[in-house]
Amino acid sequence: MEGSSASVTSQVSKSSKRKWTLAEDAVLVSCMIDLRNMGIHNADTGFKSGYLPELEKMLLEKLPNCGIKARPHIESRLKTLKREWAIVYDMMLNTSGFGWDSTRKMVTAEDDVWETYVAVIKT
Repeated sequence: MEGSSASVTSQVSKSSKRKWTLAEDAVLVSCMIDLRNMGIHNADTGFKSGYLPELEKMLLEKLPNCGIKARPHIESRLKTLKREWAIVYDMMLNTSGFGWDSTRKMVTAEDDVWETYVAVIKT
């Protein structure tokens, strides 16, 4: 991923909310793994205070001129990723009929299972 510039230019919509690219997401996760391996993460308490500026520096090294800041960009993206992960986790562990395609790295379900799930979460 290092040095990859595929779709790295700042993605800002008219509402000034940043849109993260897949490449940026991959680098963010990679950097978080690096922080964990450096001992900046504890299984019980999470990341140590001050990790966001360090994460910002790491992203800037791997994605020069990306314009990603610790606050609000990284902080907001982490909240979104946690929320999305919770949904997938719930599908896989608490709802029958969902599977995992390890080749495409995605959740799978028959149409009727998906339609039932969507109907339930909308209520």
